[in-house]
Amino acid sequence: MGRWAQRHRSGGGHSINFITAATAFDDSTVHATYLNTIFAASVETGDYEVDAQFTPDSITQVNGNTLALNMPDSIEPGFLLVYDGDTPNVLTPQSILLS
Repeated sequence: MGRWAQRHRSGGGHSINFITAATAFDDSTVHATYLNTIFAASVETGDYEVDAQFTPDSITQVNGNTLALNMPDSIEPGFLLVYDGDTPNVLTPQSILLS
């Protein structure tokens, strides 16, 4: 059996990363949790939009797979978060409701 078949069978290779949860952490911060590791430095504020109204002022790292999107205005559960960026191996576009 060739090397490709072994790696394929064991699940090797890159998987597509995507947002698994988006939480209204407080009245102006969204915590976007990804399936895999994501770095704040790998995305841009313009990659995100909340409720078709505004983009984050800044993005900070919460932990290995969670980013804090610091919004310029109030957000609340039920708003729609859209990611439409060009970070490698991140699903685009994607949208998720804030909880």
